Amino acid sequence: MTFKSANTYLEDSQTDLKSLLNKVRELETINAKVRALLSGSLKATCQVANIVDDRLILFTSSGSVATELHFQTPDLLKKFKTDSALAKIKTIQCKVRP
Repeated sequence: MTFKSANTYLEDSQTDLKSLLNKVRELETINAKVRALLSGSLKATCQVANIVDDRLILFTSSGSVATELHFQTPDLLKKFKTDSALAKIKTIQCKVRP
């Protein structure tokens, strides 16, 4: 039996692990950009969960935070247009973490 190093799997562009790692990195970058655009009180209570097509899915800490984000959505979407990494986002969906 031959053993491969972890780097071998990460360097192989055909592995599921590599694509998963790339997705995690993309979401971390987008999370930082989105948090920079959120008002002070929302920064600590929201986290990017995923991007599906043109929809940004955010986890929030409570229903009241989700409501506040809902009201700020039009302004956030305008701000997203100025950043190439966020420009594809057309809708925001908020989910409350259990």
